[in-house]
Amino acid sequence: MKHTILFVALLWSMLAHAQLANPDVTADNLQATICNAQYVVNGRKPTTFSQAVRPPTSYTNPIKIGLFGNRSAATIKAHTKILGREPIMSDYELDHWIPISDGGHPKDPRNLKLQLWQGPSGASQKDIVEAEVHRRLCKGTLDYTYSLTCWKGNAWKSCLIGK
Repeated sequence: MKHTILFVALLWSMLAHAQLANPDVTADNLQATICNAQYVVNGRKPTTFSQAVRPPTSYTNPIKIGLFGNRSAATIKAHTKILGREPIMSDYELDHWIPISDGGHPKDPRNLKLQLWQGPSGASQKDIVEAEVHRRLCKGTLDYTYSLTCWKGNAWKSCLIGK
């Protein structure tokens, strides 16, 4: 049991700042993948690429629960300050470091993180940038390789300035 707990703690710490792009998405196939509003996978009804490859909650919920249970005291304190109370599970989104819509790996745990919905670095703010990066990628006005750098740490806050 002790070894299992240590392994889980090590795994979560390794995941803390990882991120992973989807190997099926490249600069050469953006229009056929992330920009394709009629993407078909396994013969299912056409949908967006993000919706087609997004993992089910049966896969993501255990990861979210694990990350929630392994938050540091400093993280809990910082999030309590933002919310004005101690955070609960529903205050968080299991977010993709690199968004699926912008070429992020949909299922690899190295591309998943627990993100507070509210606050200056919250998911609500990041979602706005994700949508703009996606729009520019699909329009061809933002370089795909550069766009991947937007998601390092909190670089998304400034990645579109001057672009």
